[in-house]
Amino acid sequence: MIRFFTLLLCLCAGVGMVHAATGRNPAHARFSRNDEMERPAATGEVWAAQAPTAEAADGAAPVFTGCYMWGGRRDRRSSPFFQWELRLQAGTQTLDNLRLRLTALDPMLQPLARSGEGHWVDIGRLAAGAVVDLSYKLNAPSPSAYRVDLTWQGGKESYFATDRHSLPVPRGDVEDQPQLVVLEPIQNYQERARVAQVGFFLRNDGGVAATGVEVSIDLINSDGQTVKTHTYQPENGTIPPGYAKMQQLNIPQSPRFSTVRIRSRMAEDGASTIDPGVFTDVEDVEVAKVRIGDGRVMAVVRNGLPQTVPQLTIDFDLHDAQGRRLRRVSIPVNNLTSGEYRPITADIAGAEGVAGYQIGMSFGGGGAAPPAAGDDAAGDGGRPQIAVDHLELTILEAHAVEEGLRLRVSLRNRGQDEMRAVRCTIEVLDGAGATAELILSVDQLPAGESYEGTLMAPDIKNLGGLGMSYVTGG
Repeated sequence: MIRFFTLLLCLCAGVGMVHAATGRNPAHARFSRNDEMERPAATGEVWAAQAPTAEAADGAAPVFTGCYMWGGRRDRRSSPFFQWELRLQAGTQTLDNLRLRLTALDPMLQPLARSGEGHWVDIGRLAAGAVVDLSYKLNAPSPSAYRVDLTWQGGKESYFATDRHSLPVPRGDVEDQPQLVVLEPIQNYQERARVAQVGFFLRNDGGVAATGVEVSIDLINSDGQTVKTHTYQPENGTIPPGYAKMQQLNIPQSPRFSTVRIRSRMAEDGASTIDPGVFTDVEDVEVAKVRIGDGRVMAVVRNGLPQTVPQLTIDFDLHDAQGRRLRRVSIPVNNLTSGEYRPITADIAGAEGVAGYQIGMSFGGGGAAPPAAGDDAAGDGGRPQIAVDHLELTILEAHAVEEGLRLRVSLRNRGQDEMRAVRCTIEVLDGAGATAELILSVDQLPAGESYEGTLMAPDIKNLGGLGMSYVTGG
């Protein structure tokens, strides 16, 4: 079973803007019996940015789809405060007598001494699938983390978050496994000596020791680029249960940087932390926010095209640390409207030792592939184009010949790093249901550059659908 955490920045970091809003806009929260402040106008932007990362509400327990934490020096009683703007969605069951409590935590994950445990808020009845918005204020100093407790008739759940950007997620049962948590990263740069000074609090909140532990520290500049990565082993790689200590490091020969990202890996994870992928602003279909754990694969798919993508299917090829394929999982998305973000999930119970994945996609079901926005539709309906991670495939030309369909294709690296030893598998479908699997290999594909090639799809008479996956050597 994969368990991974990517814990970013500290609770005082800023909030990014959103490119595509989802869900309803929040109403303003006026003065209430719990003394909440008026909800900021930025709440809707933050919630919309978080929505693609939210877990699907496909279980009995509710999920948080929005959480904006903010604060100030003076509330209505002239006291410093922090306030959480929360959006909660019920799962598959109607919940009666629903109550919520939020508690600010210190680095030991204990309630802050000045605030203690929070107060209970009665939400009442929440129908299956329904959404409720609420504000929650505490007169407390800046917390290292926070916990949200929910109770309802016949059930309860605790949720946990370690930074203001993340949605609270269920703590889960960790008695039989390790659970590494990084809190309160701090940083300093000694320019004359070119030394980065980094500190953070490392915990193991699981019930057993974490072995083979490595911590990677990424130094990130103001453009969001990683300028240096430093890896080290705390406590010789073995972190016992209940461990909670401050880590302090000097990283020599470091360029200037703006912030840090700290990632942990351990032997129990398999090969390494799985890259969740990120969304870009391009006009394309993208899959990101990938998570694997508890017998499921979860992700979010985005349609950045100006038109609906019909009958979309996302394929995950799961592999182990040696690159051996463990399982293929196909997730039907069906019609995805322009600008829509949609969470997807599938059961992968029994697939042990998952260390990575490849993503492919197909669409059309015999219809036309969606054109790339901005291309001239000069009689061909536009150029079919799909992308997986940072690799973009475009069909430049398609000509029916006696042997099949001759394709001129382009592969473009939309990322910031060079891709090496790219082996792209292209699945071509025609309107009659025939398929052909083609291979295009590229030794080197620098960032921002493209490679063109010509392929023959035997026995294919027209281009009705397209799928893609790839592997790289680095």
